[in-house]
Amino acid sequence: MSNIIEWYIAVIVAFPTILMLADAYIGYKKGGSALKGISGFRRAIIALTVILILGIAVFHLLVNDTDSNSRAVVNNILSMLAGLVSAIAGFYFGGRFTEKRAEDAERRAKGVEERARKAEEE
Repeated sequence: MSNIIEWYIAVIVAFPTILMLADAYIGYKKGGSALKGISGFRRAIIALTVILILGIAVFHLLVNDTDSNSRAVVNNILSMLAGLVSAIAGFYFGGRFTEKRAEDAERRAKGVEERARKAEEE
């Protein structure tokens, strides 16, 4: 039983670590003075890691039989994890929406600057 839990912990730690290292490598390859990785990738890693934790918890509960006394505890833990997944998903998609709006506003501002510059030239 202890060996299985060690594997769960190894997977939960290795998953975001490998992805963060990949993001750092991509940022290093892009170079420049400010190392930038993939936009929004770290937020996605956090969301996917929490979903992975929930998935492992559900898998473990389905594979291992629990007695009737611990079923209430299991239900409470799964309810907390599901709430956490909902909060992370809201944070992730809310942040993506804000990023898209900021990019659109920046694009419109550049368009206004270009039109003003063309108007000055005429």
